[in-house]
Amino acid sequence: MSTARACLRFAGFLALTALSGAALALAPRQRQRLFRGWARALLRLLDIRVELRGALPPAGVALVANHLSYLDVVVIGALVDATFVAKADVAGWPGLGGLAARIGTIFIDRTRKRDLLRVLPQVEARLRAGETVVFFPEGTSSGGASVLRFRSPLFEAPARAGRPVACAALRYATRAGDPDPSQAVCWWGDMEFLPHLFGLMKLSGVTATLDLLPETYVETDRKRLSARTRAAIQRARGEAAMNGTAGLGARNAELLEQSAALVRDLDDAAFCARELRADGAGIGPQLRHCADYYRALLDGLDSGRIDYDARKRDALFEVNRAYAARELEALAERLRALDREARDRALAVKSEATVLPADADPWTRSSLRRELVVLLSHTVHHHALVRERLCARGWDPGRGLGLAPSTREHETRACAR
Repeated sequence: MSTARACLRFAGFLALTALSGAALALAPRQRQRLFRGWARALLRLLDIRVELRGALPPAGVALVANHLSYLDVVVIGALVDATFVAKADVAGWPGLGGLAARIGTIFIDRTRKRDLLRVLPQVEARLRAGETVVFFPEGTSSGGASVLRFRSPLFEAPARAGRPVACAALRYATRAGDPDPSQAVCWWGDMEFLPHLFGLMKLSGVTATLDLLPETYVETDRKRLSARTRAAIQRARGEAAMNGTAGLGARNAELLEQSAALVRDLDDAAFCARELRADGAGIGPQLRHCADYYRALLDGLDSGRIDYDARKRDALFEVNRAYAARELEALAERLRALDREARDRALAVKSEATVLPADADPWTRSSLRRELVVLLSHTVHHHALVRERLCARGWDPGRGLGLAPSTREHETRACAR
């Protein structure tokens, strides 16, 4: 029965796509209306029911969503008149590639960073023209267990254009007796497209839930936009249900926010001096060192391998206070988002591998929670060094800088007694 259903649906899909492609060729100015009609007809054909939560976004915003399947474009396209950004491979898909091109899709080659120089002006121009542009910042699809790390480059377009960014959270459910949606609906990993599509057409029905979140974000910093929108989508998907990091993301974030506030209060002479004392680096290098470690942790989470030895040493951080403060705040936002993860993570960590014997495995087993504890202690230590250097300069940063949480707790209890 399911195979016969899939064969009929596949034939209907081919006919619908061919007719829509022909209509788009004859009436290109009606592309959004025709694409919306194609998407709605396809959802009916596949018995996919869409549950919409929230109001449709106004025109002229960038709309970002978590990415689970090729079906995401159909679900969003059935409701929102928009231009989509898609990976360049889609242009070569039989039937669908031509349809995507005719509706004005902006294709991006994610294997070539320089392709952003071509794509960003196009996205910015569409936004300035009042069009809604949809893109998926994860850069790939997933099985839906969690929202992957957002890639920030495409956020540069709405940041430049001064246009707001809206968020959508997607999830799918299959009916009783059908396979789990993480395999039957979500398309990810090394799944082949046509066999997966045929399997999708075998299903008795699917429910797609699209949460259009009420808040929009306007920022001049693309990394902050990326972090804030990812956190919003994680909250909407309920990834705050469990606290696998026990609040350690927020504790680390507080230290970086403390760093950012200090950076904004300092003058350039105090911050940028390479050495305020002969026995150690100045303020900028100390705080940059902490930021490097956090960035290495956050950027390695998707792979599960954290290579602190290969961390980026960001020289601009040490000489540009405004840039340094923005970087610290963006990292803090990403750290807070970790507390909304549903679980702790097993990690492999490489640090100071040069001290090991040549034949030793440089990777050590660890976990996200453990690394957050280590980095908390590491940052407090460097805050203490910063405090010492500032005091030597006659600048009082306040008692809280460089004070370990355990010391603060001990002092609080002592005062209470």
